[in-house]
Amino acid sequence: MRRLTVRRTKRGFIQRTACADFKSDWEGGFDKLREAVDGIKGAVDQAVQGYSELETGLEDTLRKMKADIAAENGANRQ
Repeated sequence: MRRLTVRRTKRGFIQRTACADFKSDWEGGFDKLREAVDGIKGAVDQAVQGYSELETGLEDTLRKMKADIAAENGANRQ
């Protein structure tokens, strides 16, 4: 359980800073969450790039195979 922080101001008023403590805790938590999300986003972006390169490589290889088969079939018909 959180302890309420109380302090006196220059005029002698008691100021409760539970809201300030809460805000500070949440800001710190959001910063950590933002860092984690940024790390995950970076990893996802790298995965997307890797899959894109793989797909492009497969397409190129399949086109070459298709052309080779077509050329081979054409040579066999002659």
